[in-house]
Amino acid sequence: MLLNQELTCITSMKLFSLLSALILIGAVFPAHGQDKDSYEVYLVKLGWHSTLVFKVSDINTEDWPEISRWNHYRYVHVGWGDEAFYQSSDDLALLAVRAVLLPTQSVIRIAGFYSPPEEYFGKNRSMVRLRISSFKYSLLIQEISGCFLRDEENQIISSIDYGHPEQFFLSCETYHFFRNCNTWMAKRLRAAGLPMRKRLILTSGQLLREADRSKSLMQCNEE
Repeated sequence: MLLNQELTCITSMKLFSLLSALILIGAVFPAHGQDKDSYEVYLVKLGWHSTLVFKVSDINTEDWPEISRWNHYRYVHVGWGDEAFYQSSDDLALLAVRAVLLPTQSVIRIAGFYSPPEEYFGKNRSMVRLRISSFKYSLLIQEISGCFLRDEENQIISSIDYGHPEQFFLSCETYHFFRNCNTWMAKRLRAAGLPMRKRLILTSGQLLREADRSKSLMQCNEE
């Protein structure tokens, strides 16, 4: 009787040890597809414009349903600007003046690519790499998704007048001097909880400097 009790006790201890080890392994090596604690976002300077870069597999379709269209790419970069100026190579000076002085239709640009952002845009391209919490990342994606103009069936609408309907989609916001591509980017980042202190950001240079300052501030707060 006593021997049976000892064997039962030893067996229970072994099972407990095995269960503890399995729990530890699960904590150290999360299951594939498990949510991350944080995600990387790149902010890239493209001359006057700026763009945000996301890894496609990091984006939840509940936050942005249409991202599934770009599932065959590894990354997407997302920008915003005046519909005509952003897509045209003709009469840029005239289009720029028009875009600045008059409220105009805006578009969101989505372009997919495969190679790492540093390689795709070039090592000499100014960029800031941000790491933000999963909660702020979700807010940022929802912010972008909420800026599309949608039809009666809640589908995003392509910009069809300038020959790039697969990359440019109508936005529900108008473009003007005090709401340009860089103020739009700053607003999205601020709404996602990034400490973008400066309220009026007009140039891509200002935007990247402020994003870099925000990055340093977030790192200090974490420490």
